[in-house]
Amino acid sequence: MHDAKIFMHSTPGEGSTFYLQLKLNHTYPQAVHAEVFTKQLDIAANVLSENSKSIVLVVEDDYDILDYISRVLSTEYHVLTANNGKQGLEQAFNAIPDIIISDVMMPEMDGFEMSKIVKNDLRTSHIPIILLTAKDGIESRREGYASGVDSYLVKPFSASLLESRILNLLELRRKLAKSLVSGSKKVEPSGSENSISSIDRVFLEKVNKVIKENILSDKIDVIFLADRLNMSHSTLYRKIKGLTDMTINEFTRKVKMEVAAELLDAGNHTISEVASMVGMNSLAYFKQCFKEQFGISANDYIKRDK
Repeated sequence: MHDAKIFMHSTPGEGSTFYLQLKLNHTYPQAVHAEVFTKQLDIAANVLSENSKSIVLVVEDDYDILDYISRVLSTEYHVLTANNGKQGLEQAFNAIPDIIISDVMMPEMDGFEMSKIVKNDLRTSHIPIILLTAKDGIESRREGYASGVDSYLVKPFSASLLESRILNLLELRRKLAKSLVSGSKKVEPSGSENSISSIDRVFLEKVNKVIKENILSDKIDVIFLADRLNMSHSTLYRKIKGLTDMTINEFTRKVKMEVAAELLDAGNHTISEVASMVGMNSLAYFKQCFKEQFGISANDYIKRDK
Protein backbone atom coordinates (compact mmCIF):
# COMPACT_ATOMS: atom_id res chain seq x y z
CA MET A 1 0.00 0.00 0.00
CA HIS A 2 2.73 2.48 1.01
CA ASP A 3 5.20 1.46 -1.75
CA ALA A 4 7.91 1.67 0.88
CA LYS A 5 11.33 0.05 1.04
CA ILE A 6 13.02 -1.48 4.06
CA PHE A 7 16.67 -2.48 4.24
CA MET A 8 19.35 -3.19 6.87
CA HIS A 9 23.01 -2.36 7.42
CA SER A 10 24.81 -4.67 9.84
CA THR A 11 28.33 -4.49 11.31
CA PRO A 12 29.61 -7.65 13.09
CA GLY A 13 30.18 -7.02 16.75
CA GLU A 14 28.51 -3.57 16.65
CA GLY A 15 24.92 -4.25 15.74
CA SER A 16 22.39 -3.60 12.95
CA THR A 17 20.60 -0.53 11.64
CA PHE A 18 17.22 -0.82 9.91
CA TYR A 19 16.05 1.78 7.38
CA LEU A 20 12.46 2.47 6.27
CA GLN A 21 12.14 4.56 3.10
CA LEU A 22 8.78 6.19 2.30
CA LYS A 23 7.86 8.25 -0.75
CA LEU A 24 7.24 11.97 -0.29
CA ASN A 25 3.79 13.28 -1.35
CA HIS A 26 2.62 9.74 -2.06
CA THR A 27 -0.99 9.73 -3.32
CA TYR A 28 -1.72 6.04 -2.58
CA PRO A 29 -3.35 5.33 -5.96
CA GLN A 30 -4.60 1.89 -4.87
CA ALA A 31 -6.43 3.25 -1.81
CA VAL A 32 -10.10 4.30 -1.86
CA HIS A 33 -10.22 7.91 -0.66
CA ALA A 34 -13.43 9.27 0.85
CA GLU A 35 -13.44 12.25 -1.52
CA VAL A 36 -12.97 10.08 -4.59
CA PHE A 37 -15.64 7.65 -3.36
CA THR A 38 -18.09 10.53 -2.93
CA LYS A 39 -17.45 11.79 -6.44
CA GLN A 40 -17.75 8.29 -7.90
CA LEU A 41 -21.05 7.72 -6.11
CA ASP A 42 -22.48 11.00 -7.39
CA ILE A 43 -21.25 10.30 -10.93
CA ALA A 44 -22.78 6.82 -10.81
CA ALA A 45 -26.09 8.28 -9.62
CA ASN A 46 -26.06 10.81 -12.47
CA VAL A 47 -25.38 8.10 -15.05
CA LEU A 48 -28.19 5.99 -13.57
CA SER A 49 -30.70 8.82 -13.77
CA GLU A 50 -29.73 9.98 -17.27
CA ASN A 51 -29.36 6.63 -19.05
CA SER A 52 -31.77 4.27 -17.31
CA LYS A 53 -35.40 3.72 -18.12
CA SER A 54 -38.05 4.70 -15.63
CA ILE A 55 -38.76 1.87 -13.18
CA VAL A 56 -42.29 0.42 -13.15
CA LEU A 57 -43.30 -2.02 -10.42
CA VAL A 58 -46.19 -4.34 -11.38
CA VAL A 59 -47.94 -6.15 -8.52
CA GLU A 60 -50.38 -8.80 -9.75
CA ASP A 61 -51.23 -12.36 -8.63
CA ASP A 62 -52.61 -13.43 -12.02
CA TYR A 63 -49.52 -14.63 -13.90
CA ASP A 64 -51.11 -14.17 -17.34
CA ILE A 65 -51.97 -10.52 -16.63
CA LEU A 66 -48.58 -9.97 -14.99
CA ASP A 67 -46.80 -11.37 -18.04
CA TYR A 68 -49.00 -9.33 -20.41
CA ILE A 69 -48.29 -6.03 -18.63
CA SER A 70 -44.58 -6.80 -18.36
CA ARG A 71 -44.30 -7.53 -22.09
CA VAL A 72 -46.26 -4.40 -23.02
CA LEU A 73 -44.12 -2.10 -20.87
CA SER A 74 -40.67 -3.69 -21.12
CA THR A 75 -39.74 -1.79 -24.29
CA GLU A 76 -40.07 1.64 -22.67
CA TYR A 77 -39.57 0.86 -18.98
CA HIS A 78 -37.53 -1.24 -16.62
CA VAL A 79 -40.22 -3.55 -15.21
CA LEU A 80 -40.12 -5.15 -11.76
CA THR A 81 -42.78 -7.66 -10.70
CA ALA A 82 -44.36 -9.04 -7.53
CA ASN A 83 -47.17 -11.56 -6.97
CA ASN A 84 -48.87 -10.01 -3.96
CA GLY A 85 -48.93 -6.85 -1.87
CA LYS A 86 -46.34 -8.10 0.61
CA GLN A 87 -43.82 -8.81 -2.14
CA GLY A 88 -44.78 -5.53 -3.76
CA LEU A 89 -43.90 -3.60 -0.62
CA GLU A 90 -40.49 -5.26 -0.45
CA GLN A 91 -39.81 -4.38 -4.07
CA ALA A 92 -41.03 -0.82 -3.57
CA PHE A 93 -38.79 -0.24 -0.55
CA ASN A 94 -35.77 -1.81 -2.23
CA ALA A 95 -36.04 -0.25 -5.69
CA ILE A 96 -38.01 3.00 -5.10
CA PRO A 97 -39.75 2.72 -8.50
CA ASP A 98 -41.05 5.66 -10.50
CA ILE A 99 -44.60 4.27 -10.60
CA ILE A 100 -46.51 1.28 -9.20
CA ILE A 101 -49.27 -0.67 -10.97
CA SER A 102 -51.16 -3.02 -8.69
CA ASP A 103 -54.12 -5.35 -8.64
CA VAL A 104 -56.63 -4.88 -5.81
CA MET A 105 -57.55 -8.43 -4.77
CA MET A 106 -54.39 -10.42 -3.92
CA PRO A 107 -53.33 -12.96 -1.28
CA GLU A 108 -51.34 -11.98 1.85
CA MET A 109 -51.89 -8.24 1.28
CA ASP A 110 -54.34 -6.55 -1.08
CA GLY A 111 -53.73 -3.49 -3.22
CA PHE A 112 -55.52 -1.10 -0.87
CA GLU A 113 -53.39 -2.01 2.13
CA MET A 114 -50.17 -1.97 0.14
CA SER A 115 -51.01 1.45 -1.34
CA LYS A 116 -51.75 2.89 2.08
CA ILE A 117 -48.41 1.71 3.46
CA VAL A 118 -46.52 2.98 0.39
CA LYS A 119 -48.13 6.41 0.62
CA ASN A 120 -47.45 6.72 4.36
CA ASP A 121 -43.79 5.70 4.24
CA LEU A 122 -41.25 8.48 3.69
CA ARG A 123 -39.21 6.35 1.30
CA THR A 124 -42.09 5.79 -1.13
CA SER A 125 -44.76 8.41 -0.41
CA HIS A 126 -44.04 10.30 -3.66
CA ILE A 127 -44.59 7.30 -5.97
CA PRO A 128 -47.75 7.41 -8.15
CA ILE A 129 -49.97 4.30 -7.93
CA ILE A 130 -52.39 2.87 -10.49
CA LEU A 131 -54.85 0.26 -9.18
CA LEU A 132 -56.29 -2.42 -11.45
CA THR A 133 -59.76 -3.57 -10.46
CA ALA A 134 -62.51 -5.78 -11.79
CA LYS A 135 -65.10 -3.66 -9.94
CA ASP A 136 -65.80 -0.05 -10.82
CA GLY A 137 -68.04 0.75 -7.89
CA ILE A 138 -68.04 4.07 -6.07
CA GLU A 139 -67.17 2.42 -2.76
CA SER A 140 -64.16 0.68 -4.27
CA ARG A 141 -62.86 3.93 -5.74
CA ARG A 142 -63.47 5.76 -2.47
CA GLU A 143 -61.41 3.18 -0.58
CA GLY A 144 -58.63 3.41 -3.15
CA TYR A 145 -58.41 7.19 -3.12
CA ALA A 146 -58.49 7.13 0.68
CA SER A 147 -55.39 4.92 0.48
CA GLY A 148 -53.63 7.53 -1.65
CA VAL A 149 -54.12 5.86 -5.04
CA ASP A 150 -53.56 8.22 -7.97
CA SER A 151 -55.53 6.45 -10.70
CA TYR A 152 -57.79 3.47 -11.49
CA LEU A 153 -58.05 1.13 -14.46
CA VAL A 154 -60.96 -1.26 -14.79
CA LYS A 155 -60.25 -4.75 -16.14
CA PRO A 156 -60.16 -5.60 -18.97
CA PHE A 157 -58.11 -2.66 -20.27
CA SER A 158 -56.15 -2.01 -23.44
CA ALA A 159 -52.38 -1.71 -23.55
CA SER A 160 -52.66 1.78 -25.07
CA LEU A 161 -54.87 2.98 -22.20
CA LEU A 162 -52.41 1.65 -19.61
CA GLU A 163 -49.45 3.26 -21.38
CA SER A 164 -51.33 6.53 -21.68
CA ARG A 165 -52.21 6.52 -17.98
CA ILE A 166 -48.58 5.86 -17.03
CA LEU A 167 -47.32 8.67 -19.27
CA ASN A 168 -49.87 11.09 -17.84
CA LEU A 169 -48.92 10.35 -14.24
CA LEU A 170 -45.19 10.57 -14.92
CA GLU A 171 -45.68 13.83 -16.79
CA LEU A 172 -47.77 15.20 -13.92
CA ARG A 173 -44.95 14.24 -11.55
CA ARG A 174 -42.43 16.04 -13.77
CA LYS A 175 -44.58 19.18 -13.85
CA LEU A 176 -44.86 19.06 -10.08
CA ALA A 177 -41.08 18.69 -9.80
CA LYS A 178 -40.63 21.66 -12.11
CA SER A 179 -42.99 23.78 -10.02
CA LEU A 180 -41.02 22.88 -6.88
CA VAL A 181 -37.69 23.99 -8.34
CA SER A 182 -38.79 26.84 -10.60
CA GLY A 183 -37.51 29.44 -8.16
CA SER A 184 -40.36 29.58 -5.68
CA LYS A 185 -39.02 29.52 -2.15
CA LYS A 186 -42.10 27.81 -0.76
CA VAL A 187 -43.52 24.35 -1.29
CA GLU A 188 -47.28 24.51 -1.80
CA PRO A 189 -49.43 22.56 0.66
CA SER A 190 -51.38 19.59 -0.58
CA GLY A 191 -54.82 20.10 -2.03
CA SER A 192 -54.17 21.13 -5.62
CA GLU A 193 -52.74 19.48 -8.72
CA ASN A 194 -49.45 21.30 -8.20
CA SER A 195 -49.04 20.02 -4.66
CA ILE A 196 -47.26 17.33 -2.74
CA SER A 197 -48.25 15.25 0.26
CA SER A 198 -47.62 16.50 3.77
CA ILE A 199 -45.01 13.74 4.23
CA ASP A 200 -43.06 14.90 1.20
CA ARG A 201 -43.45 18.56 2.12
CA VAL A 202 -41.98 17.93 5.60
CA PHE A 203 -39.18 15.88 4.03
CA LEU A 204 -38.17 18.67 1.65
CA GLU A 205 -38.29 21.15 4.50
CA LYS A 206 -35.89 18.93 6.47
CA VAL A 207 -33.50 18.67 3.53
CA ASN A 208 -33.59 22.44 3.09
CA LYS A 209 -32.94 22.92 6.80
CA VAL A 210 -29.91 20.61 6.81
CA ILE A 211 -28.44 22.35 3.77
CA LYS A 212 -28.97 25.82 5.21
CA GLU A 213 -27.55 24.86 8.60
CA ASN A 214 -24.38 23.66 6.84
CA ILE A 215 -24.38 26.18 4.01
CA LEU A 216 -20.76 27.24 4.57
CA SER A 217 -19.63 23.73 3.68
CA ASP A 218 -18.67 22.75 0.15
CA LYS A 219 -18.92 19.05 1.10
CA ILE A 220 -22.71 18.69 1.07
CA ASP A 221 -23.35 15.57 -0.99
CA VAL A 222 -25.47 12.42 -0.92
CA ILE A 223 -23.34 10.83 1.82
CA PHE A 224 -23.46 13.96 4.00
CA LEU A 225 -27.25 14.36 3.67
CA ALA A 226 -28.07 10.66 3.96
CA ASP A 227 -26.16 10.48 7.24
CA ARG A 228 -28.06 13.41 8.73
CA LEU A 229 -31.44 12.28 7.43
CA ASN A 230 -30.93 8.63 8.46
CA MET A 231 -31.56 7.31 4.95
CA SER A 232 -29.56 5.07 2.66
CA HIS A 233 -27.65 6.80 -0.13
CA SER A 234 -29.70 5.18 -2.92
CA THR A 235 -33.05 5.85 -1.24
CA LEU A 236 -32.21 9.52 -0.64
CA TYR A 237 -30.99 9.94 -4.20
CA ARG A 238 -34.14 8.43 -5.74
CA LYS A 239 -36.38 10.31 -3.30
CA ILE A 240 -34.89 13.69 -4.22
CA LYS A 241 -34.86 12.74 -7.90
CA GLY A 242 -38.47 11.58 -7.75
CA LEU A 243 -39.68 14.75 -6.05
CA THR A 244 -37.59 17.40 -7.80
CA ASP A 245 -36.14 15.70 -10.91
CA MET A 246 -32.74 16.91 -9.64
CA THR A 247 -29.60 15.22 -8.39
CA ILE A 248 -28.46 15.88 -4.83
CA ASN A 249 -25.80 18.33 -6.05
CA GLU A 250 -28.30 20.19 -8.24
CA PHE A 251 -30.80 20.50 -5.39
CA THR A 252 -28.10 21.69 -2.99
CA ARG A 253 -27.00 24.37 -5.46
CA LYS A 254 -30.61 25.48 -5.85
CA VAL A 255 -30.99 26.00 -2.10
CA LYS A 256 -27.65 27.83 -1.91
CA MET A 257 -28.65 30.14 -4.77
CA GLU A 258 -31.96 30.96 -3.08
CA VAL A 259 -30.10 31.91 0.10
CA ALA A 260 -27.63 33.93 -1.98
CA ALA A 261 -30.50 35.85 -3.59
CA GLU A 262 -31.91 36.68 -0.15
CA LEU A 263 -28.51 37.96 0.98
CA LEU A 264 -28.14 40.10 -2.14
CA ASP A 265 -31.66 41.46 -1.62
CA ALA A 266 -30.64 42.59 1.87
CA GLY A 267 -27.96 44.75 0.27
CA ASN A 268 -25.40 44.38 3.06
CA HIS A 269 -22.82 42.26 1.25
CA THR A 270 -20.85 42.20 -1.98
CA ILE A 271 -21.25 39.38 -4.49
CA SER A 272 -17.88 37.97 -3.44
CA GLU A 273 -18.91 37.98 0.22
CA VAL A 274 -22.22 36.29 -0.56
CA ALA A 275 -20.43 33.58 -2.54
CA SER A 276 -18.29 32.78 0.51
CA MET A 277 -21.33 32.92 2.80
CA VAL A 278 -23.01 30.11 0.85
CA GLY A 279 -19.91 27.93 0.80
CA MET A 280 -18.74 28.60 -2.75
CA ASN A 281 -15.06 29.50 -2.88
CA SER A 282 -14.94 30.12 -6.62
CA LEU A 283 -16.56 33.46 -7.50
CA ALA A 284 -16.72 32.55 -11.18
CA TYR A 285 -18.55 29.30 -10.41
CA PHE A 286 -20.92 31.12 -8.06
CA LYS A 287 -21.81 33.63 -10.78
CA GLN A 288 -22.37 30.80 -13.26
CA CYS A 289 -24.69 28.92 -10.88
CA PHE A 290 -26.59 32.10 -9.99
CA LYS A 291 -27.28 32.92 -13.63
CA GLU A 292 -28.37 29.36 -14.38
CA GLN A 293 -30.78 29.46 -11.44
CA PHE A 294 -32.39 32.88 -12.01
CA GLY A 295 -31.64 33.63 -15.68
CA ILE A 296 -29.87 36.85 -14.74
CA SER A 297 -26.33 37.63 -13.60
CA ALA A 298 -25.67 38.44 -9.95
CA ASN A 299 -24.57 41.97 -10.98
CA ASP A 300 -27.78 42.62 -12.91
CA TYR A 301 -29.81 41.07 -10.08
CA ILE A 302 -28.47 43.72 -7.70
CA LYS A 303 -29.15 46.53 -10.17
CA ARG A 304 -32.63 45.40 -11.20
CA ASP A 305 -34.55 47.63 -8.75
CA LYS A 306 -32.22 50.61 -8.89
